[in-house]
Amino acid sequence: MPSLSENLRLLRKGAGLTQKQLASRCRMATITIRQYESGKREPRSPQLARLADALGVSAAELLLGTDVDYADHGRLSHDRKERLDAYQRALLPKGERLSADLLIMGEILVEIMREKEDVPFAQPGVFQGPYPSGAPAICASAAARLGCGTALIGCVGADDFGQFVTERLQADGVDCRCIQQDGGASTGCAFVTYSHDGSRKFIFHMGAAAHAAAPASEQLGPVRFMHIMGCSLTAGEQLAQGILDTMHALLRSGTKISFDPNIRKELLDSDDTQEIFRDVLAHASILLPGREELLFLTGKEDIETAVQQCFENPALEVLVLKDGARGCSLYTRNPAPENPDAASSAVTETFIRAYPVTQVDPTGAGDCFDGAFLAGLIQGKTPEEAARMGSAAGALNAMAFGPMEGDLSAKKIDRFLAR
Repeated sequence: MPSLSENLRLLRKGAGLTQKQLASRCRMATITIRQYESGKREPRSPQLARLADALGVSAAELLLGTDVDYADHGRLSHDRKERLDAYQRALLPKGERLSADLLIMGEILVEIMREKEDVPFAQPGVFQGPYPSGAPAICASAAARLGCGTALIGCVGADDFGQFVTERLQADGVDCRCIQQDGGASTGCAFVTYSHDGSRKFIFHMGAAAHAAAPASEQLGPVRFMHIMGCSLTAGEQLAQGILDTMHALLRSGTKISFDPNIRKELLDSDDTQEIFRDVLAHASILLPGREELLFLTGKEDIETAVQQCFENPALEVLVLKDGARGCSLYTRNPAPENPDAASSAVTETFIRAYPVTQVDPTGAGDCFDGAFLAGLIQGKTPEEAARMGSAAGALNAMAFGPMEGDLSAKKIDRFLAR
């Protein structure tokens, strides 16, 4: 009996489609189709249904072959029955739906950090940790601690690290029902070393973090915002495709998309990765880049022109340009003037200074900014009030050693805002 990869390749060629054409029909990256056909990856139930629909066959025919009598399950081997059942199983128990004010999907890690500055990885020395980490997890923790109903989709290994970080997220109030355990991979780890000038170096072992799978679209309930991070889109093809699938499913029900493209230039060198970023950018209502990221993503040489280009996207409502310890610039779209002939600039800019604190560890400050900013919007704050919440959260997080260890709470934020 042919494999799924063989069936997919034969059916695609029979339909006269290239891999790129099939990817376009299914709203997938071309590399995803290549990996399905090579057997390196297998699609979950939502992707299987989209592939079958694009090829004009049933999911069972795509999975098991077109020469099988599907009415006679007795002819199928036990393994194939189990395989078919596994693809039709959803991530959540039957009858449950995932609803949240804020939904995030991405990598969950533990972080292991040098105790002192200027100790390179190639030199023996002391590390501290593990600390709960992963940009999506840090953001989710910050939002939940500020009272925002937050859910996280991710994957950890069936090990002590996975248990440790999951229990921490649960204690912070994050809905962890869609954090899976992968018995075949270890929980992701990030090793960090610091320099006296504030720069950092990372060594990532993504492990189970890249294996996160999204729930079936019918199990997604009302979600106000979905937050996506660029690091998650480059952590693994399966994770990236799951994020895109979830994003498009939620867009159909009115969810707004927030995007922080926190990524290095060298990781955007493939056409497939750039295609994924363009897809997310085209649907983002909230954009939270750094200065270099904004210039790189737009291909512009100055901030003003780059911002103008971003607001050519009709979906974009707010852009927050983060600039570390200096603060951030908030850009909001102006309403259309009642008089079409009246002069009106496209956006309004507001600069918000960072709160001065004694910095201990900047890791995770930007992710905490995102979580607090989105929590503020969800709680009815204006974009400027929400940006000040984000600035306070980033400052509080930078005062503690560890990417998720800042003393964040609604009361602490209020004290900063009152200064």
